[in-house]
Amino acid sequence: MTEGELMKIVSDEQWRVTEALNSKPERKSGDGDEKSKLATLVKPLDVWSRAINQLAPRALQSAISGRSLMVRAALLKNNALMKSLGRPMREQITSMRPASLTTLEAMNLSNGTEFAGILNRGAENLIRQSAHQNYDLVDYLYRFAYSREPSSRERILAEHYLGNPIEKERLADLLWTIFMSPEFLLVR
Repeated sequence: MTEGELMKIVSDEQWRVTEALNSKPERKSGDGDEKSKLATLVKPLDVWSRAINQLAPRALQSAISGRSLMVRAALLKNNALMKSLGRPMREQITSMRPASLTTLEAMNLSNGTEFAGILNRGAENLIRQSAHQNYDLVDYLYRFAYSREPSSRERILAEHYLGNPIEKERLADLLWTIFMSPEFLLVR
């Protein structure tokens, strides 16, 4: 392989994996290693595949045409919420994030005005979007946040809570509940 040459690497169910490090760099991972095993092929969920098939072509077209601008975190204003969630100052070098919430993070996520404002703006956008595109909001939220359909119990509770017509404050509360759930943190 020469410098600048593109190389495609595609994995499939024939790949072998091992937890041991190879002592010889020229050896391919898992070749001739008794401790290696076949990789597990994880099939995508139908809901995820449908979302990708619907959204990916539009997103790629938008990126190719140059209509969508990339947002760089370094160019965004570092507000109190971002600081409390661990965004470092530009001059700080960080190599890892703590695994558990600090008291400040928990307070900002539970009742901080910055986060509440984000949730309210998100609720307004979702209500406006769902009115124009005529889709079921509860289905959309569960597919987007959890990559799955809501259970019948979840659907009934969410629809009952949101009301008809949907109230912005209630939708913001539902968004908060979704974002704070362990399932959301695991999926996202």
